[in-house]
Amino acid sequence: MADDPDNSLFHSHETGAPFEHCFACSLPLDVPELPFLVAKSFHRGECIFEYAICEDCRANMSEEFSEESRQRLAEFFDQRVQISGRAERFQ
Repeated sequence: MADDPDNSLFHSHETGAPFEHCFACSLPLDVPELPFLVAKSFHRGECIFEYAICEDCRANMSEEFSEESRQRLAEFFDQRVQISGRAERFQ
């Protein structure tokens, strides 16, 4: 990535190191074929929480959401997250 050559967006703000394990199942995330998501939340420029989750755990968690919650999440991402722009940035 041109804007982030060392992939620090995928590193923990707390440790400065890459995330090593899924927070839900503790599966190691260093397997190249294993898709995972890094989520971070910031408040006034400070990272207030962060985690990495493997795709299987993310999918299992989303199945536990009610239909209304899934719809609201989809609406949130449609309105506020530019998925196509992010996909281009991280390729």
